[in-house]
Amino acid sequence: PAVQNCKQFADTFLNIILDEANNATEIHIVFDRYLDYSLKESTREKRSKDADLLGFEVKEDTSLKNLTLKKFLIHIKRKQRFTIFLGNYCSKSLQSLNICPIHP
Repeated sequence: PAVQNCKQFADTFLNIILDEANNATEIHIVFDRYLDYSLKESTREKRSKDADLLGFEVKEDTSLKNLTLKKFLIHIKRKQRFTIFLGNYCSKSLQSLNICPIHP
């Protein structure tokens, strides 16, 4: 079944990581970052300008229904907020499993 909201996406994301980690003693989840004033920045801005702004709020019940992930993440602000949401969600979930997350 298709993912309906951000919580379902985060659960699926975390389950894949935990399945792959299997017997690992450490898990490192690293998210890319965007540098301002890079060549890629102008391309991202052009894409974002034409994006259908679905709102920038990202929380567990934010709907992903009838959206491709590409369309949902096309706007840089939404992508940044989704990355923060995903990192926080993984951190809290790992703590509840008694796996201690480390933040830089």
